[in-house]
Amino acid sequence: NNKLKFYCRTIDRTTKQSNFLTKALKDSALDTDMWVGIYFQEVLKQFIKENNGKGIIEDADVLMVDSKKIKDVIKLILDPCQLSDNQSTDSSHSPDDNNNCENCIEKITTPKQIAKSANLPGKAPNGGVGDAEDMGYCDITNNNTVINTLQLSNDDVYNTWQFTLKARMKWTFKVTSVLDPMMYYSVGSRMIDKFYDSDNPSQNYINPILKDRVEKHNEFIKYKNKIIHNVDSTIKATNASGSGFNNELITPPAFNYEADKKNGLGITIDNVYSAKAELTSLKVCTHNHTYCGTIKFSLYDDFGLDKADIIKANASAWAAQYPILLSGLHAWYILQHFKCPPTYDFHKPFINEIIINIPINGSY
Repeated sequence: NNKLKFYCRTIDRTTKQSNFLTKALKDSALDTDMWVGIYFQEVLKQFIKENNGKGIIEDADVLMVDSKKIKDVIKLILDPCQLSDNQSTDSSHSPDDNNNCENCIEKITTPKQIAKSANLPGKAPNGGVGDAEDMGYCDITNNNTVINTLQLSNDDVYNTWQFTLKARMKWTFKVTSVLDPMMYYSVGSRMIDKFYDSDNPSQNYINPILKDRVEKHNEFIKYKNKIIHNVDSTIKATNASGSGFNNELITPPAFNYEADKKNGLGITIDNVYSAKAELTSLKVCTHNHTYCGTIKFSLYDDFGLDKADIIKANASAWAAQYPILLSGLHAWYILQHFKCPPTYDFHKPFINEIIINIPINGSY
């Protein structure tokens, strides 16, 4: 029996609110009595039939009820080494037509880190000691110096209601997601809720819609392709020995295109703070000199502000053009660093985490 584990997620296009329909784990084909939406169910059955029931489906976040989209998502989540050649994805090289990487040699038994950033998640830049400044909260001791340096309002710091500051922060997130409202309603607003929760757990925040937008962004695609190219070159240079991979220092992607200022990525992520890539599987077929495998990309970004963020925002062109948006960033900074118990709640920063698994294949 095929073990199927899936999460079916649908979007109500009217309210733009996400909600999970169901979660199921079965040891055989999909139980028709488990209602997950007839349309998705039939597409899933057909896809399994077309692939002879191969593969394990895990964490399939289906964002739209569209048969092609659903198939594409499932293809990316299936073990790439069990897909036939004409279904392989994300590779500039294709194995021979008769190769599907079955019955070949597994060269990777434990994940190998093949790329890293200078920063670690939530930690001081470039391997420094302690936490990053933007992960601090309720930590301003010299109010007047910081207020003057960052051009903050004394009234906001000392007198403005917490509720008013929160409303301004929300408005800034909403306006900067105008090109993609889902990025506010299902991503930005949830990040804000976690930030507002003074008892928020320390776990990283993960959102499938954010993952979807990042994976499609040109900057992530360039970052991903550079690492895939390096892996392919190493495999060729070492005759697919499974060794020779260097943990290269590579700058993470940054989402600061002009469109990102209005599609939600600029306000929720902007520059990815920390990243790494791991080769989690590699199968080599010596009879026809082909290979396939999977690279796991892990991106991390601190949901918090430091002084440098505010100084950069103050000097930006859009701040002069839209001062109300700048006031929302100021409100965010004040809530995080100035507003403290017992008069106010804690407003704790956290780490956004995005995990993307990409199948690769090629020849050597």
